[in-house]
Amino acid sequence: MASGASTKGGWDALVTQLNTQFEAANIGNFATKFKNAHGNDGNGNGADKPPYKFGQFVDRHGGLLSGTALGQFLIDSGKRHWEDTSLANLEYTIKQSLTQATPKKIVFTLQPAAAGATKARAEITDQSGKPLKTYADIDRVGATGSYKVTIWCPTNNPRPAP
Repeated sequence: MASGASTKGGWDALVTQLNTQFEAANIGNFATKFKNAHGNDGNGNGADKPPYKFGQFVDRHGGLLSGTALGQFLIDSGKRHWEDTSLANLEYTIKQSLTQATPKKIVFTLQPAAAGATKARAEITDQSGKPLKTYADIDRVGATGSYKVTIWCPTNNPRPAP
């Protein structure tokens, strides 16, 4: 992946910023902005509110990434760079958090992918560590529950020598 997991920027910086947005102290305002941008269910309204997509969300809500890091992230956040249903489950979890009357906390963590991996993947668990693999599983997290999202991100793509 272009931005990869590293100690300087890329997904690391994004995960830090997402954790700030999804903290209990910030999540109410964040949820309001989300619903104003993507509708009360996160699926847009067909007119002026587009459905929520992870990469577009980071781009449109500004301040999370900018410049080269944003461009690299937008490339990496597309479906072709994610395993199986990981991206769909990630997006659904965020919708389920931010569209509730009481938004659910999400804690994001980042792990390096196995050597040679070329696609990112996300694992979603509930507050007790139980894996949530389907939309139905994600829906079953209670009103006072929370989510943990672990993203495995392949390392940076090497840049060609000038």
